Amino acid sequence: MRARLYPALRGLFALAGLVFIGFALRDALRDPDLTLLPSAGGIALALLAVVVGLIAATIGWARLLGVQDPRVVARGFLLAQLGKYIPGGVWQVVGQVGDASRAASTGGRTATVAFVVSVATQVTAGLLVGLPLTFLDATPTWLRVGIVAGAVVSVGLLLQRRLLTWLLLSLPWLREAADETTMPTRNAMVVSTVTGMVSLVAAGLVFEIAYTAPEGTTAAVVIPAYALAWTIGFLAIPFPAGLGVREGALLLLLPDGASAAIVAASAVVRVVYIVGELLTLGLAQLPMARARTR
Repeated sequence: MRARLYPALRGLFALAGLVFIGFALRDALRDPDLTLLPSAGGIALALLAVVVGLIAATIGWARLLGVQDPRVVARGFLLAQLGKYIPGGVWQVVGQVGDASRAASTGGRTATVAFVVSVATQVTAGLLVGLPLTFLDATPTWLRVGIVAGAVVSVGLLLQRRLLTWLLLSLPWLREAADETTMPTRNAMVVSTVTGMVSLVAAGLVFEIAYTAPEGTTAAVVIPAYALAWTIGFLAIPFPAGLGVREGALLLLLPDGASAAIVAASAVVRVVYIVGELLTLGLAQLPMARARTR
């Protein structure tokens, strides 16, 4: 019974995700801030960056689950990304953890702990990619201290696996899930952090392509700023996909940037990411389509 029910639920999830991502794409294309699109070459490079970033994120997720072949969880992970467009704010987590529990045969406890740890590695990745901002004279002292302190603490926690396990056990809803058997290895957490950095650099590149930067503002500034702003929006749970929060953080991190240029670039990024996520999901379906053909 369960074997039949799961494909049906997965199909409904995919259908709902595609419907709402269609609404999101429609709204993004109607966005009045979508004033200036990059060149065809720029759009192609941005889509390639999105695909690379999603592949890196898939690899990091697989390693946290203890899966050596990312293709095992790729379809479910990429399909779960559509869940962030479904109202409710929990469907991406539900889809990602639920699919991993089944596809990777890890069990719900291991998949739940892996997701919580993935949040920690993603935040660590954002702080590490954002470190170059601490060398800029325009960056406030309090922000420099916060970035460096956050990076040191987060890296230290990931390297001290036992301490991280103890912290997860202090969370009431993880007490029965987190232990030495369900915690990812230190190596897996390092790989997840590195792939998270690749994913954020790719996202920053997409923004840099779309952003009309003031004279003297280079990609070496824009990409770290976007990575850090993305991380702040990622932690802003009440706000869908960090909308609004991310743009506000960019205004702080790019003081020479005009708000209109930042908002316009953010609108382009949303469109490119929606198309890129659909493209990557379609590419992930090719191996299964070939298997069915055979």
